Amino acid sequence: MSGGRVELGLGAGWFDGEHHAYGIPFPGTGERFDRLEEQLAVITGLWETSVGDTFSFAGEHYPVTDSPALPKPVQSPGPPIIVGGHGAKRTPRLAAAYADEFNLPFAPMADFVTQKERVTAACEAQDRDPGTMTWSVALTTAMGVDETEFTHRADAIAHPPRAAPQRPARRHPRGDPRPPRPVGRPRRAAGLPPGPRPGRPRPHRPPRPGAHRPGLTGNDATTGAMCRAARRRGHTGPPQPRNCVGCGRTTTEGHAMSTPPPGRAIQAFVVVAGRP
Repeated sequence: MSGGRVELGLGAGWFDGEHHAYGIPFPGTGERFDRLEEQLAVITGLWETSVGDTFSFAGEHYPVTDSPALPKPVQSPGPPIIVGGHGAKRTPRLAAAYADEFNLPFAPMADFVTQKERVTAACEAQDRDPGTMTWSVALTTAMGVDETEFTHRADAIAHPPRAAPQRPARRHPRGDPRPPRPVGRPRRAAGLPPGPRPGRPRPHRPPRPGAHRPGLTGNDATTGAMCRAARRRGHTGPPQPRNCVGCGRTTTEGHAMSTPPPGRAIQAFVVVAGRP
């Protein structure tokens, strides 16, 4: 159903009320750990048995004889196994032998560090690299839509609520608290459509000498400087009412023109169907 996204967590059990509520036997700690060790041995043995072979296990609580070990899980050889707990001896040993991940539930950081050291030592005693173990913790959180619901849920799990840390107020460079920023613009806050933006009158700027001014004719065309295209190309000379050697425009477009050099003519090409 999950396409192989499955992890199996096994433990010896600890909440006797849960067992009694569902009719599950709750023996002593020693027997529960014996059952857990046999369960881990049977499950991993079934997963590791090749197709066509059989699996047998002579257990006191879970004896298995000639099992075909089918069906096989999607993961190979099987889903990751999670083992956890606070036990100081058997828990680390079982985790080192069978677990892919060790989990410590509902414990402070100091207890997690101690238990991790025990599991690491158990891995080294079984010639297993502790780096192949995944480490995790289980924690409890309480959340609510408001303070009342949050406090109620925190009390229900017997954890006193802790207030979230308050950020210090941001200060101005001069030391005064920064004033609150206004929310939205005045017209938008009042529900009015946006008004016209106030425009600033632009100062009148006379045209630069040599700037292209369309529409100039007669004396106006001969009194200005050479057009910018011609000036960039380095053409100089007295302005005359002829075609500009820089861009080819005529005097009716308002250029101050220079006489084309001898032997040079203005050529025009018309492209038709990709050919000049």
